[in-house]
Amino acid sequence: MTNAPRLTVATVSFAMRPVSFRLPFHFGNTVVTHTDQGFVSLTITVDGKPTEGRAAQLLVPRWFDKRPDRSNDQTVADLRLSLELACKAAQAIDRATIAEATAQLRATVEAEMPDGTPRLATHFGPALVEMALIDALCMATGLNFPQAARHDLFGVATMQAPDMPPEAIAAALSGITPLPAIAPRQTVGFDAPLRKPRSAASHRLTACPLALRRSSGQPASAPSRSS
Repeated sequence: MTNAPRLTVATVSFAMRPVSFRLPFHFGNTVVTHTDQGFVSLTITVDGKPTEGRAAQLLVPRWFDKRPDRSNDQTVADLRLSLELACKAAQAIDRATIAEATAQLRATVEAEMPDGTPRLATHFGPALVEMALIDALCMATGLNFPQAARHDLFGVATMQAPDMPPEAIAAALSGITPLPAIAPRQTVGFDAPLRKPRSAASHRLTACPLALRRSSGQPASAPSRSS
């Protein structure tokens, strides 16, 4: 048994917003200049109380699907389909823990995605819905994510694992604490300059940083705004 709250999804929807990159992002053999950002909004009921949750994520082309015969647009379309199927399946979530609901979403979407779609791409939609469910449950309980995870309000420990008993999972979760500080990481493209180029006149937003460091070796900073 678990003390994790059982929730029911009352409403769920998703929307897309086009995003253009300020600088091209080059990784592997792919150059990304634009894509979509997906948004999930849902309402759950826990013990009869309705609470809203939201989540958002970029649909990055070829990030989850490296098949050489798929174009950037095709891989984004697959992620969009995964999200659409996950939101449709989420309408059937009724008195389930988040772990149970996520397992149901994954199984349903896997069965409906085109053959050959990598599991990472297939699970994009279920993962984004799961994030919205976690957001809603944390709002409903008044706990932040580390607190909710530490008390296993998501029902993870009861999910059967082939190499770990529920007691071990619960013990590991009970030790979760937020870090006192984090170190931000800047992800740069394959061919992004590490130092400011000598000439940036051709760039459409020359006032913004173009590299990790200026030619002097100092980290680049955002331009100041004039009043």
